[in-house]
Amino acid sequence: MPTIPYHIVRMAKGGQGISYYNEKIFFVDGALPEETGKAEVLFEKSRFGRCRAISCDHVSSLRTLNNGCPIADKCDSCGFRHVKPEFAFKLKCEALCSEIFKIAHIDPIEPTYYPISAADGSLDGMRQRVRLHLTNGKIGYFARDSHTIVPAEACTVIAPALQNIIRFLNTIEPWDSGFCCDLQIDIDDCDRAFLHIKPAEFAANRHGKYHFSKPSVWLNKIIKSNLFAGIRFNNESIAGEEMIRDTVDIPGHPDICYWRRIGDFAQATRQGNAQLHQIVADFLIQTKPHTVADLFSGSGNLTFRAAQFVPSVHAFEFFCDPKAFETGVTYNQKNWGANTHVELHLCDLTKGLPQMAANCEAVICDPAREGLSEKMCHDLKSSKIQHILYISCEATNLARDLARLKNTFNIRSLGFVDMFPQTPHVETVVLLSHN
Repeated sequence: MPTIPYHIVRMAKGGQGISYYNEKIFFVDGALPEETGKAEVLFEKSRFGRCRAISCDHVSSLRTLNNGCPIADKCDSCGFRHVKPEFAFKLKCEALCSEIFKIAHIDPIEPTYYPISAADGSLDGMRQRVRLHLTNGKIGYFARDSHTIVPAEACTVIAPALQNIIRFLNTIEPWDSGFCCDLQIDIDDCDRAFLHIKPAEFAANRHGKYHFSKPSVWLNKIIKSNLFAGIRFNNESIAGEEMIRDTVDIPGHPDICYWRRIGDFAQATRQGNAQLHQIVADFLIQTKPHTVADLFSGSGNLTFRAAQFVPSVHAFEFFCDPKAFETGVTYNQKNWGANTHVELHLCDLTKGLPQMAANCEAVICDPAREGLSEKMCHDLKSSKIQHILYISCEATNLARDLARLKNTFNIRSLGFVDMFPQTPHVETVVLLSHN
């Protein structure tokens, strides 16, 4: 492959360094601002290219030469461990800020940073959730730019309980020939482990598609290990409990507990989730609404925190399990005021804003990476809503939505939560108020 010289001028939001060569932009994996050297061109298009740094003539002051990870040169699951911890969070946020201001066509504002990792880079709590891949009898992360498996038990940022489970899974034989799947493992607040098996593909044999039938030898071994409080295969519960119980504790507030089905979305760290809860609390204390709509509520994670501060909270979700939501309502009722009303509405939010939500005074929304639909943004602008707390995991789509909303809503604050330390990813939080 061809090589080019690089000089990194800034960071891209994905964690790559940005360099220019022959009036074309190149994204250089593994390079940091101010660094120079040579890079191998992985691919090149008419307007941009992607490279991998193969030599460095000038090392950035932001770089750490010892990231403490034995698989950092192969694994693609973190991607930001080469940056000194005291600089990492702000560095990746600066790249997101630049993109948001440019796409949304808004004047720059000073953001608020919500770090959850210590100055030395260690997490206050290890990641309680891990997603792995099983391919050809091997379990781990995908290697960078390939489907080669990197063993995950050496990972230094996941909870020890997860490391022990991975070691056990690697001892299981025989895995069904040709069977590939994703494995999601969660540790809840009671230190119970839950496993969700998501089949990906089956190898073809001379009779056609390989047929997987339960219970298999390896699945029986997993069940009999008693390591898991609950196991699901696809969307079917096959062992243990169906719900995971998660508690978030904020000083000065009672514990809030929510239930989710195994395999549902959950925050990667408890500390990050607690920070989001505190932001929700501050938002509601500041705006003082009487009614709140929680769009894309999941199993009620933020709904239940909002119910501590607002008389009426309406949760809207298409995928929510009503049983899990009702369990959360019952458990948390003692933490809310006697007159607090919490209700779940199952609806497809891609079709726009429900009328009941349009009549609320404030909205909390935490959509998937796709962001809000154009119809939803239109409905928000024509509703009675006065305040919006928008939480996003994808800055590009957030910026698009801000551009749609900005003529009706003022952007009052912008913040970043270090939800995924040692990766390029953050949660972006924006507070908007009606003009």
